[in-house]
Amino acid sequence: MDNFHEYLVAKKSTGADTAKKAGLYLAAVLIGLVLVLFLSVLFPINFALAGVLLYLAYYLASGLDVEYEYTFTNGDIDIDKIMGKRNRKRLVTASVRLFDAFGRIEDAPDLPAGTTIVKASDNTGEGEYFADFNHEKFGNMRIIFTPDEEMIENIAHFLKGNVRAELKRQDFLKKRDT
Repeated sequence: MDNFHEYLVAKKSTGADTAKKAGLYLAAVLIGLVLVLFLSVLFPINFALAGVLLYLAYYLASGLDVEYEYTFTNGDIDIDKIMGKRNRKRLVTASVRLFDAFGRIEDAPDLPAGTTIVKASDNTGEGEYFADFNHEKFGNMRIIFTPDEEMIENIAHFLKGNVRAELKRQDFLKKRDT
């Protein structure tokens, strides 16, 4: 029987993302106004160009909306970045069996120099987990992501014994403190 679970996380927009979107729309409107009002030689084409500019601004601004999809299949996790609900990019594929450390981000050990970090979380800082492992192409790697409970259970089932024991110890300490 296959062990499969998908989870989709939308990245929360930051102030910088909102400013970029506003800047794109403002630039499109201003350039459109210049085309329509001041370049009357090409008057019939100006309205079409202004419309194209507004669509281009919308296309670029919607591309700033980011989602992360975590796909867990039989001990392997794939993390994809989805931009504007139209473009997908594979960030990382890893075998959970190779994880050297896994747990809540606040319990993460210090990183060795030269570690590649892949942040694929919802950008709130709540419920973030980390996974450290050695990737054959990128060397030492840390994934920071926001899995749901079912994803955590699936990952825990395939972890090495010492990593699973550490995860259980951390959970025990968290429950005991509350």
